[in-house]
Amino acid sequence: MTNKIDLPHKTMFEACNPGTKLVSESQVAAAAGIKVSTVRTYSGAAVRAAGIRLRPAAKDDDGIYWYRPEDVKVWQRNRAAGKARYRSMMTTSINI
Repeated sequence: MTNKIDLPHKTMFEACNPGTKLVSESQVAAAAGIKVSTVRTYSGAAVRAAGIRLRPAAKDDDGIYWYRPEDVKVWQRNRAAGKARYRSMMTTSINI
């Protein structure tokens, strides 16, 4: 597991992985319809729920985290499934 402190610089990551396009945290937030701070929360070590954590691949000089597109797709799928599970539990647990 990589700590955020240990993340490679974006240019170094791209040099070592030619052809790999990274997605910025603002692009992830826009695609998911959430704030950048929420994306950073999902990137943190405190998120342990059912594979919903989003691990950054690199960081640039401005402190922006960058993600692999395939990781973002998996995260979006897992996040949607987790939200659906939560909603189904909330609707089935209110039986009066």
